Amino acid sequence: MLRPELSTAPVRGARSLPREPREEPRVAGGEAPARRSRASVADVQAPALHERSLVKLVLRFAATLLFLTAGCAERSGPTAPRETRLGIPFELEVGESVVIASEPLEIGLQRVTDSRCPRDVYCIWAGQLAAALELRIGGGQTAALELGTVIDRGKTVSGYRIELLDISARSQGSQMSYPARLLVTK
Repeated sequence: MLRPELSTAPVRGARSLPREPREEPRVAGGEAPARRSRASVADVQAPALHERSLVKLVLRFAATLLFLTAGCAERSGPTAPRETRLGIPFELEVGESVVIASEPLEIGLQRVTDSRCPRDVYCIWAGQLAAALELRIGGGQTAALELGTVIDRGKTVSGYRIELLDISARSQGSQMSYPARLLVTK
């Protein structure tokens, strides 16, 4: 329960009356007891305690909300690499990577760009979908590679032939997904 705060500020137009000095009661021994303030310690600490408990409640609510929605978040960022073999087509989503079994090669899909001509528009060139890949060869050496659905469908890097077989556009609710199908041979 909130308590109204009392103001000790003077009110405009009000005149103060002269105060008569009050005599403090004396205890045995002739000493005057310590003066008591009108507000008790509990009255002064109550608003601060209320504010702290309110902050704790808000923080607990936020933490619970964050915990509950963590499973609903869309995948963002790299995932642990899967494993595949040479000569077998595989599919990658943006942020995913694969390791070629018994080979020192890891391939990750960084992004997909769509430069295709929109529907109902006359374009000089139809455009293409392109996959930006990152290759890790031998655990340390990295190479960037861009393959397209029309131009540069395949390239050879460090003895490995990487081919883009297809990029399909899939609707996932209000989001679009562009998984790329790739093939790696030696």
